[in-house]
Amino acid sequence: MNLFQKKDSCIIDMWQHNGWGNSIYWSDWEKREVTGWLKRRPQKGDILRSKMSSGQIATFKFIKISKPGDPPNMFFAKLKDLKYIQFPSK
Repeated sequence: MNLFQKKDSCIIDMWQHNGWGNSIYWSDWEKREVTGWLKRRPQKGDILRSKMSSGQIATFKFIKISKPGDPPNMFFAKLKDLKYIQFPSK
């Protein structure tokens, strides 16, 4: 856990969720909005990490989550920018 993460939150790596029923994508980059389908839907305070073309990983905090209910694993979310980190070296 770090300073940007609350005690009961989790970190979601966007690049690990790109299949049917297990997906998250940018629905509006400028507004920092994502849409997704995950077994464990995000909660307020969770962290999203996304690889950027700059060679860094951007981290975001989930600040608003809307759960339409059908399908049961779908969500819409608003994010807040946190910071950038370097890709791990191989």
